[in-house]
Amino acid sequence: MKTNHQRGFKAVPDKVSYSRVGDTRRASSFADVSVQAKHTGAESEREKRRGAKGAKKFVNSRIRFHENAALKQAVAASSSED
Repeated sequence: MKTNHQRGFKAVPDKVSYSRVGDTRRASSFADVSVQAKHTGAESEREKRRGAKGAKKFVNSRIRFHENAALKQAVAASSSED
């Protein structure tokens, strides 16, 4: 299975706090979840931009996963009530 997060990004638990410079975070009210990824401050500007872009792609893919799962669960719950 191909994934969008091939650069070794890992979700950061909510308990851990990092500086906002190397931090990408997004919350979803529909899925009731918040996803955060930390990217390292690289030496060159290009490496910084690529790290931030990869972290953003990781966060967006995880939010999309949780929203799709919540939508499927809501549809299953509504169809079982009928």
